[in-house]
Amino acid sequence: MKLALFCAGQTEQEYLGKRLLDKGLLFCQNQTLLDLADDIPEAMKFPGFEQIKSQNDFRVVVNDVLKKLRKH
Repeated sequence: MKLALFCAGQTEQEYLGKRLLDKGLLFCQNQTLLDLADDIPEAMKFPGFEQIKSQNDFRVVVNDVLKKLRKH
C-alpha cells in the first residue's frame, strides 16, 4: 500500500494519514482533493507497506508497519 485515503471527519484516520505522510512512509490525500492522475505517481515515490495476502500474513504486515514507524 502506497496511497491511503481516509474518511473525512474521522479524526483518528486523518491523524494517522498525516503522521504516515510526515514520516515519509506513504502518500495520504484528502478524499475531496483526490486526483488519481497526479496522486498515484506521487504515491509511488513512497516505500509503503506490504499487502496482506492471507490471514497468516497479518502479523508479518503489522510487524513491518511497527518497525517502519519506530525507524522514522
